Amino acid sequence: MKYTYILILIIIVFSCKTKNKQESENQNIKIDNPELIEIYKNDQNDKKNHTITWLEIIKKDSLRRKRVDVILNSNEIKTANDYMNASMIFKSGNDSISYLKTITLMKEAIKLDSTINKLPLAEITDRYLLSIGDPQIYGTQFYKEAYNKPWVLAKIDTTKITDKERVQFGVETLEQLRDKVKHMNGENHKHDH
Repeated sequence: MKYTYILILIIIVFSCKTKNKQESENQNIKIDNPELIEIYKNDQNDKKNHTITWLEIIKKDSLRRKRVDVILNSNEIKTANDYMNASMIFKSGNDSISYLKTITLMKEAIKLDSTINKLPLAEITDRYLLSIGDPQIYGTQFYKEAYNKPWVLAKIDTTKITDKERVQFGVETLEQLRDKVKHMNGENHKHDH
């Protein structure tokens, strides 16, 4: 009988610890910020909407960046998705400050969730470097000097990133990038992009 009481006592103590542990874990579960989700959805919808002018989009983008700054400053960004959604709003900026903020936010998202698509980080890193007059390192940026000119790969420093690192970030190898430029300038694609 004495052993039965001891066994029951052990079961009760263990059950309480398990319940407390579960309650503690539930409190640590972070939920994505619903306002950031909505801001990101609106951003994407505006860019798909062919009835809205680019001037209107630029104005809305600016307002969204200001709102996301407020959210950032009030520590309402907790999850990897929050950081990624916020970063995508700043990615729409057209200056090195917005690009650098995007990079910082994307790195934080990837730190919290290593499975996040890393291609946007490679793209914005290249955009940032080009915006400050440095060559890109991943090879995600292409341009035309004029409408009737061929596509070219923007200046790239091929010594900073290996092809293996490019592939880990969802970017093609240097050889594939060169082939891509040839394809973009092919007869069937002269007016694409």
